Amino acid sequence: MHLIPIKYHNLNYPIHIKPTIKEVAGHFDIEFLSSDLKDDKFSLHTEYAAGLRRFDTDIIQSFPEIISSSTNRGVPRLWTSEKWAEEFAQFLIGLFDGKHPHIIEIHPPRINEFSNFSERYKIFYNELQSNNIKSKILIENRNGFGLSGIDNFQSFSKIIDDDKLNLKLILDFPQLFNFEEARTDIKKLEQVMNSIDGFKHNVDAFHIWGQVGGSSHRGDLNDYFNNNESMKNKFLKLLAKLFVNSDKDIYFIPEINAGHDNCTREKCLSNIVEDLEGVGFKFG
Repeated sequence: MHLIPIKYHNLNYPIHIKPTIKEVAGHFDIEFLSSDLKDDKFSLHTEYAAGLRRFDTDIIQSFPEIISSSTNRGVPRLWTSEKWAEEFAQFLIGLFDGKHPHIIEIHPPRINEFSNFSERYKIFYNELQSNNIKSKILIENRNGFGLSGIDNFQSFSKIIDDDKLNLKLILDFPQLFNFEEARTDIKKLEQVMNSIDGFKHNVDAFHIWGQVGGSSHRGDLNDYFNNNESMKNKFLKLLAKLFVNSDKDIYFIPEINAGHDNCTREKCLSNIVEDLEGVGFKFG
């Protein structure tokens, strides 16, 4: 088993790790992708509905269902209808402009719309397939949405299996721990990590980042666990137990947007890499 590094923004890995896939933005205000992107060498991070969008690009104007389903304040809503799912696929196909991403990263709808997600996802997937888009599709947990906590993961993994969805999971560990209030509670942390065993066969990627106070995506695991070595080491030990001897590779996305006075972004990533390698993970 190897962790497959994905280059996140302009963040550099330690010199011995050479990522060949880079993450690029594909939200609803993006009009085109960089011309230097190569087939199968990028991961598209699609709309995540965290804030306002302008909806003023030429490409998005072709998709009235996506625009009209947004909130009155202009915040996108995701997976609201079968038509939305079809338009979402068509938006991405237009954005690709002939390029094929290695990964398409999608996000869940709000809780009250999650019961219809499976059927709407199939429409999205089939539209991509009919246009010869063969990318691996991964869905990330987001707090406040239909895929937030361990119970959501367990029930949704069963849906993936029962409905034979061509879809795998991204585990954003900090979001998961924050939702489960496990960041400072070692018993809750153990419960969360042990629960992952039942659906780890559907997990194909990790997100790991730090948190300084209430500032997310900042720092390393020492910062995330408030310099509590016992908490950090417990997480790493249980993570290794779950995945180090797995028979499949896992994508690794270090969503570190900022460092702090004692730790640059690169140093924070280096610290996380060192932590992971220290419990047996290998990057490949």
